[in-house]
Amino acid sequence: MYKIEKNVPIAKLASKKPKYPFGQMEVNDSFFVKGDKKKKAAVCVAIYYYKKENPDVKFCTRTNDEGIRIWRTQ
Repeated sequence: MYKIEKNVPIAKLASKKPKYPFGQMEVNDSFFVKGDKKKKAAVCVAIYYYKKENPDVKFCTRTNDEGIRIWRTQ
């Protein structure tokens, strides 16, 4: 059974330092992330969520055997 408690304040989320430098990039800047398919997929998911908060920003990615390169295009 769970105890119901009243007036417990909501804990603040710890602010996380961004893993990738999307917010610091200017148009035509790029960076490379070394890794396998799993790492490449994680970068693409991070881009997706960044773009949800920043719809005017666009990125282009290219992968190779060593990792993925991300360019800011807009």
